[in-house]
Amino acid sequence: MRFPSKKKLALICLLAMTLFGISGCRSGDEIITDLVAKAEKGDVDAMAELGEVYCAARIIEQDEQTCGIWLRQAAERGHRNSQYLLGTMLEMGIGMREDPMQAYTWYKVASSQTHNMANVAATKLAKRMNPLQIERAQKKADEIIEALNGMKFRGRSLGVDYAKPKNDASGES
Repeated sequence: MRFPSKKKLALICLLAMTLFGISGCRSGDEIITDLVAKAEKGDVDAMAELGEVYCAARIIEQDEQTCGIWLRQAAERGHRNSQYLLGTMLEMGIGMREDPMQAYTWYKVASSQTHNMANVAATKLAKRMNPLQIERAQKKADEIIEALNGMKFRGRSLGVDYAKPKNDASGES
């Protein structure tokens, strides 16, 4: 099911606001300054909240790309709700190009941390993917899960590369 752009954004923002809370009576600039300082020190919850703040546009101007950047940073450091939201953004093309393989990857990573909505989303998305795409995305999810479990990701991007193996002559993508 495809939603019009405004509905897509409203859906992800509503979900983000449900998963993360913003409280207090500080100005938007004060909240952002505080969250950025915490995020730059490695506070994963602050990274996730920054993503939500930029997506929801409740205290500052909406910026889908910045939302995606902060959610990706939190996701790569093990924040399961950010993993799910990043998957949703990638599936719908919100703030970044639509990429079902990366979306499936992040849904499966979140699912590995018992995020039930991510598991449902991955199952639905898989119906629109071919077996080779699913295999590659699952392999990347397994690599990310292993890195997260081994804490090898600390302080660097995990990156997601779906380049075809050189010996793949199937022509499928």
